[in-house]
Amino acid sequence: MSKFFLRILNIAVFFYLIIQTNSYAGATFVGSTELRESRSATGITFNPDGTKMYILSSQAKNNSPKINNSSYDKLVEYDLSSPFSLVDAEASSAATEEDIREDCGGVNSLMNPTDLHWNEDGTLLFITEATNNGEPNVCQVDINTAYDITELAQHSDPGFNMNDGSATDVSAVGNSAQGIDFSNDGLKLFIVGINDDKVFEFSLSSKFNLTGAEYTGNFFDTSSAVSEPAAMRFSKDGKQLFINDATDDKIVQWSLSSAFDLTSTITLRGSFSIRADYQSVASNSKTAILEGLEFNNDGSKFFITTGQRNNDANSHFALEYKLDCPYGIVRCDPLNDKALMGVIEAQMELSKSVIKYSTLTSLHRIEWIRRNKKNDNLTNQNIKFHFSNKMLESLSKAIPASLKKKSDETTSSNDWHLWSEGDISFGKAGDGLLSLEKRIDTKGITIGADKINEKKNVTGFSLRFGDDHVKVGSSKAYLDQNSYSFMFYNSINQNENKYVDSVIGISTLNIDQKRYFNSWNQGQRNGKQFFGTVKLANSNEKKQFYEKYVKITFGLTKLSEFTETGTDAQIRFEKQTIQNLMTSSGLRLQNINEFQNSTLKIFGLFEHMLDLSPSNSIRLTYNDGSSHNLNFGPSSVQNIKGGLGIDLTTGSGLSVVLNYARDQSIMNESLNSGHSDDISIAIGYVPVDGTNLVLTSNEKGNALANLNIVKNINGYDIYLNSDYDLFLDERDLYIGINKIF
Repeated sequence: MSKFFLRILNIAVFFYLIIQTNSYAGATFVGSTELRESRSATGITFNPDGTKMYILSSQAKNNSPKINNSSYDKLVEYDLSSPFSLVDAEASSAATEEDIREDCGGVNSLMNPTDLHWNEDGTLLFITEATNNGEPNVCQVDINTAYDITELAQHSDPGFNMNDGSATDVSAVGNSAQGIDFSNDGLKLFIVGINDDKVFEFSLSSKFNLTGAEYTGNFFDTSSAVSEPAAMRFSKDGKQLFINDATDDKIVQWSLSSAFDLTSTITLRGSFSIRADYQSVASNSKTAILEGLEFNNDGSKFFITTGQRNNDANSHFALEYKLDCPYGIVRCDPLNDKALMGVIEAQMELSKSVIKYSTLTSLHRIEWIRRNKKNDNLTNQNIKFHFSNKMLESLSKAIPASLKKKSDETTSSNDWHLWSEGDISFGKAGDGLLSLEKRIDTKGITIGADKINEKKNVTGFSLRFGDDHVKVGSSKAYLDQNSYSFMFYNSINQNENKYVDSVIGISTLNIDQKRYFNSWNQGQRNGKQFFGTVKLANSNEKKQFYEKYVKITFGLTKLSEFTETGTDAQIRFEKQTIQNLMTSSGLRLQNINEFQNSTLKIFGLFEHMLDLSPSNSIRLTYNDGSSHNLNFGPSSVQNIKGGLGIDLTTGSGLSVVLNYARDQSIMNESLNSGHSDDISIAIGYVPVDGTNLVLTSNEKGNALANLNIVKNINGYDIYLNSDYDLFLDERDLYIGINKIF
């Protein structure tokens, strides 16, 4: 077995996760609001929770007629009744206005602001400026109270000029800084200029601090796709770049092979025109009206401002669009949707979870028999099963158990021994590069029966009811899974100290999925599963018991297709096949303590696991017909498991087995971290004369169990009756005394 163990440890493991296709996405116009406070609404942004909208407005002096009476460059704040929604924005707005020209040093001259951007906590505001008047191309303004524009204050170092002849010089930009964005860490600044139609990159010595900003020499030429660049934004992951074309009224999208890296491979994805939507809203045929651009915090919506440098009423609007996938103005990249990726990963984790706990409960039973093989009665619970479900009732007929068992009976090779075990697990898979954190809770109950022949070989079968719940992110998605697993297990003694344990099983899965993207979308899918495990063990028979083992577990899961339903239902999940292959090696130690009327066994466990599962794929089809084929490797390649347990048996017939284990994934920079805490408990009673136990199930989802325990004392029946729903948190308990005269 040691050679086999070494071979297992030397198996090479790898996994990959790639997108095979990108397809056209869909942007849907939602609504608009008129911006009567602006002559030229050049920029738009929001506070983090989307309850405030900020519009940057350029107002040249002596330029009439005015839409309103102001003639200064200003920032206007709107209160939104619904986060990131322009519905009723005008009616609910506070319309707070602040003059920004003085704070940016342009008191006596034309400023012409073009775009704006907050720092990470709303205490700094950056405004690009497109007039060559000796003032900074990027103005930096302090905010005394985060996101409160009534407390603007000129920064001690208000910004910098990109063409001032210093190390920051980018003479090609000249006086035409049109759009601004930062990397997520605030250490890179990007500015797009109109003279050369290029995006320029600057490095910052500290996050969101323009003092000493240095031009890196990196730029990206947009001239082949954009006639007149305006506002600019990156996706949250830095791999999608968007620039407004103010002349053609379109938004152009590029993909970057490396986040926020202008030296990486940059691929043009196409453009999306907003002109027809604007002309419909404004009831005019104006062109060259596109100005500002902004996304909401998860990329499910984007917003633009219109009305470029004209004084006409009914020309200045903010327009709202929703997207089929995050940042998918032109093309979808599902990897941008961390909630969706979390849902897909969770479905694969749940399939593996059913395999894990279904095989573990049967192996726990074999281990218990091995620890107690000298006992005459190996029945944890003498239970009479009655099920209204025909399939389960057929199963129960194969269990020749009686309500009573005399205390002096001994075990023969024809006797069936009954047992049950409950398991609970709670854990998480960490927030990874592609998906949100997943919190996974699992509970299940297993009932089984087995018999032992003269050679102490074990043969048995078991049935597990499982219930799993997954929460993805803070509240982005939920999954609930019910599973029903039937297992056949056996243990063969090769000699006194060597064993081969095996479990073969099948499962049915029922999955309810709910996720949020613009609105709640939900769906149901079913699954079938075949799985098994083989364990080779070598143990001793001393008081200080130990067991060394290696184990191989495999599984094949097939999930049905389903299409989400809901107001904005978007995705059909095609049929999916999930393959699992895991190997592990471990050591189990045990200490036996004998007392006058009981025996206490304390055992510990250490296990190292390798996930050798091949890449598993899933195909998604969006409601516009575009499809994506995603390939996923295992969520973690290596896990370490440690556990403790107790096994208590008493002379009165009580048996208690408790196991606790911590399953910890080993960190990998490209994989999610995670862990689970597993608890299993088996509480049994070997009945004596006058005690009956009956377990029944009714038609309520085939999951409502009824346990009756009756004890006859001096002609009186003392009974305990309990109803317990295996999946819902519902239970009833009755205690009574009865005597028949």
